[in-house]
Amino acid sequence: MAFSNHFFLVALFLLLPMASSTANFIYQKCDKSFAGNDALTSNIKTVLSNLQAKASQTGFTTSTATGTPPDQVYGLFQCRGNAVSNCLDCVTAAAMKLSNECSSQSVAYIWYDLCFLRFSNVENFFGSMENGIGTIFNSQLNAPNPTAFATAVNNLMSQLVKNILNSGANLYATAVANVTGIEGLSSITGELQCTEDLKSSICNSCINWTISQMDACKTKRSCTVLHSSCTASFTS
Repeated sequence: MAFSNHFFLVALFLLLPMASSTANFIYQKCDKSFAGNDALTSNIKTVLSNLQAKASQTGFTTSTATGTPPDQVYGLFQCRGNAVSNCLDCVTAAAMKLSNECSSQSVAYIWYDLCFLRFSNVENFFGSMENGIGTIFNSQLNAPNPTAFATAVNNLMSQLVKNILNSGANLYATAVANVTGIEGLSSITGELQCTEDLKSSICNSCINWTISQMDACKTKRSCTVLHSSCTASFTS
């Protein structure tokens, strides 16, 4: 999996309180360009339209456009677990952006603060943790008492793993951990989410792998790891 580092001066959108239903773009990746295949372009737009149409009904869905190989397209969206009421606006923005910018690409991923959307005509990725796209965002601000802070983050993530595996089909968990002995800091907020097409065991593999990528940022005030099947984040 290809990962890149992006440094923010402030906490990530993913961890900011929702002041409105406006979706904030974070990151996208489009790959495997093609040309002269009207059927594939049409199927991509059909899948994006279908996903957008279902966003008012649910916080997660998949869509498939069938056709003669290699024109099949598979797509899904996943809205943030605590943002289902704003799901439609976010998925609409994501689908429109990919339709405008990536409809001549065979594979695309896009993350907003409130939702994630992807499509592929390369493989049926439903139910699997693929070797897909990922990226890490963290604050440039160092945490006070980094050793104690990293320990607190580890403890919070361990609790969140237990919570998400007991969350049923939702595959979403968030928690606030109170901390002591770290100057100027009283709590750390964490969040884990898997796409709902995953079995619990595959979700477990994904979030544990994603959490392992936090080793590079556990002494920062905030960090988010985005994977094509799950996300992990904390802020303080």
